[in-house]
Amino acid sequence: MSMIIGKALITGGGGTVDRLDFTYTGQYNERLEDGVVEFLTSGVLTFKKETAIDAFLVGGGSGGCTGWYRNSTNYGGGGGGGGGKTVTLLNITPRANTEYQIVVGAGGSSGKKNTTESNITAPTNGGDTTAFGSTAEGGRVPTVMTSGGTVYSAGYGVLICGGSGGSGGGQSVGLGVTSAYNIAGAGGSDGSDGGAATPQPSATAYPIGTGQGTTTREFGETTGKLYAGGGGAGNILGMPTAGGDGGGGNGGGDAATMNAAANTGGGGGGQNESGGTTAGAGGSGIVCIRLHKEA
Repeated sequence: MSMIIGKALITGGGGTVDRLDFTYTGQYNERLEDGVVEFLTSGVLTFKKETAIDAFLVGGGSGGCTGWYRNSTNYGGGGGGGGGKTVTLLNITPRANTEYQIVVGAGGSSGKKNTTESNITAPTNGGDTTAFGSTAEGGRVPTVMTSGGTVYSAGYGVLICGGSGGSGGGQSVGLGVTSAYNIAGAGGSDGSDGGAATPQPSATAYPIGTGQGTTTREFGETTGKLYAGGGGAGNILGMPTAGGDGGGGNGGGDAATMNAAANTGGGGGGQNESGGTTAGAGGSGIVCIRLHKEA
């Protein structure tokens, strides 16, 4: 699972990075090496002077699906959550002494099942991130699954599907849906679709998680930090699968590694069929700003 590591956390107050002069009521990081300010929680931003900036928004990632067992001929792992979508705003000039509400999307909750597997609860979508009049949507659970609803036995097979968003979640495998004991898909990276199971089941009935098709790197630059990786899918035999670069949770394996990294917009990892009762949660989003950088 890819981690994003910044400088020391600063809570509230004001800060100056190069010529950026502002106050913020939430938590933020100042990256002194490149002048980027990372807003980690929701808050109110006020600039003390008008300055052209670039902004980068990442929605929260969705949670991953739990593994499932319907009967001895119908069971499988859970698909990975979708990473949050990204939006880049270049050369905008917020007004001085004006309050701008920053909303950082929360990560979606993980899919769950009870110990008897008599019911399974779907994961939830990631929250939208909003700033400066723009919105980066949160990652989504599979479209055929109702967010937050309970998936009954007739619909268990949909849990192998990966979520969609900035980068797609990996697709899992399941006996009764595809051949047993084959390979689940890894989470997508940098705007790509999630990995398909091998062999892939019906793409119509069990779609892969789709990505946004454009880079999820910071400010859309080829050298920018990578965000919004999709969650890896759970398996049947218990072998973990990799989450997408940019914060995606791993599929199966250790519970801590299934959770997507905070402030990356990564999708949560899916749980193995024989794993625990909870899959991985999605990672929260982020808003980054810097002085406008000329091309």
